[in-house]
Amino acid sequence: DFDNAKCIDGQAPTNANGTCNLTGTRPDRSGAKYQYTLGAMWTQPISNSDMEWFARADYAWRDDESLRAISNSDIGIQKAYGTLDLRAGIGEVSGRWQVEAFVRNATDEVYFSWKTNQPAGGLISGGGRSGATGYVGWYGAPRVWGMQFTYQTGQ
Repeated sequence: DFDNAKCIDGQAPTNANGTCNLTGTRPDRSGAKYQYTLGAMWTQPISNSDMEWFARADYAWRDDESLRAISNSDIGIQKAYGTLDLRAGIGEVSGRWQVEAFVRNATDEVYFSWKTNQPAGGLISGGGRSGATGYVGWYGAPRVWGMQFTYQTGQ
């Protein structure tokens, strides 16, 4: 219930006090309404040793999300997307040490994690936002790969 909310960019006030009725809408950056994560891991002992190897996959999906509400525009909406993380490695069964390779966002999914008004809007339009309608955004992490070594003392 947002009866006396601040109007979103480009929206004319709907209430006499200069506010807007945004009842039924989701606030900016409130997160996706629906999201899920699925993961699977396979572990296999290496015969005649105290070691094992493993492979893991994790998939995370997010529904459409409002990053910045803009009247009569979907520029501030991040469309639904999913990311896939993969890893494989080898280590001691006891967990004392482990070496693994990983890839985050293996499909190199492009998505925004944040959007907002043009930060220099007042300068661009000569002193106000009315002449500056630009928006900027920050991308989520691209494909990242690497190696990881873990060693636990005291075992």
